[in-house]
Amino acid sequence: MMKKLSILSTAIVLTAIPVTAQAAAIPVASYFFNNNLNAEEPGVTPLTPVDPLGANTFSSANVFGNTRTVYNFVGNNLPTNQQAGLSLNTTGLLTSNNQYSVETIFQFTERPNTYRRILDVQNRQSDNGFYVDPANNLEIFPGGSGTNFTNNVFHQVVFTKDSTDVTNVYLDGAFSFSVTSNVLDINNPSNLINFFLDNTVGGGQGEYSSGQIASARLYNQVLSAADVTNLFNNPFVVPNPTPVPEPADSVGLLSLGFLGAVSTLLRKLKQK
Repeated sequence: MMKKLSILSTAIVLTAIPVTAQAAAIPVASYFFNNNLNAEEPGVTPLTPVDPLGANTFSSANVFGNTRTVYNFVGNNLPTNQQAGLSLNTTGLLTSNNQYSVETIFQFTERPNTYRRILDVQNRQSDNGFYVDPANNLEIFPGGSGTNFTNNVFHQVVFTKDSTDVTNVYLDGAFSFSVTSNVLDINNPSNLINFFLDNTVGGGQGEYSSGQIASARLYNQVLSAADVTNLFNNPFVVPNPTPVPEPADSVGLLSLGFLGAVSTLLRKLKQK
């Protein structure tokens, strides 16, 4: 009798265990600058260098306590056609141009206490964008600003943009500020994101700094605060794709099959 109860109890426990999958933030494009501008993901377009002075190079640097290969972008703030940086064609990578996230690890090496462009999504046709401002704070212009950013130190900088225009900004794994703004809607025919390149028309030109970049990642989702902290704690780990959970019907059929097998075993034990 005890054996029968043990088997039945095991069956009940096993059929009650839920099948779950651990969600993870999976980038659609990751760039770690290992002496090239290729993506870590197969088949994803590489970054395009903008290097008018022919001065961009790869070198080694200390990033968060470890020696990494980084990409040096070296240009002049004026004239604007001498600025250096990187460009990413997001065509085919994002479901929507107004809901996505970008994570970067970089440092600026010059021009503190001035505007320095971090990211442009209007193909350099507008002064609006993501900056470090003259107070040395991260700023979405126009919109709002937050945490202090220091030159000559590598920082993790993240922003998330959702379809309702809520944009959250993080620095070094911690929340910085939030604004409601469409400034970071990708708004150009080629779906380009430009890193570090300022506008070439209109007011506010020359808001640029040279620097070094160690990582850039694009997400087709809005990262959570926990995602950002996890990325800061594990900055160069490429996460595995999230396991696909078993469909509910399959779990039910599995449970029924297991209970059927237990029932047959109990009948055999009774006959003995």
